[in-house]
Amino acid sequence: MKLKTMIVHPGQDPKIELLNAHAKQYEAILGASFTAIPLNRSEFPGILCYFSSNVAGKFLNRSINGQPIYGTFLITKMDGGGTSIDLSVQDIERLMRYLTGLNKNLKVQ
Repeated sequence: MKLKTMIVHPGQDPKIELLNAHAKQYEAILGASFTAIPLNRSEFPGILCYFSSNVAGKFLNRSINGQPIYGTFLITKMDGGGTSIDLSVQDIERLMRYLTGLNKNLKVQ
């Protein structure tokens, strides 16, 4: 089943794509070694950020919850039972504002 997923490339605004919600699809985009962190749980309940654990040769994209994210990353949503679900229109609007703001304020040292 394909779900609305946000994909964020370095230096670009986020976009929405329909992706299969399974590890093989994520590996095809992020590489074989990836991890996930939750976004601010009170602001974005159930929202996860998946990113590559291998930063070699990748550009800094954003910093989320103090975690620098290099290269392309994905944002998905899970319900309370751990099942992947579509990002809602409200999720997408809030995430776009949040991530676009992070991009504009990004400082590379």
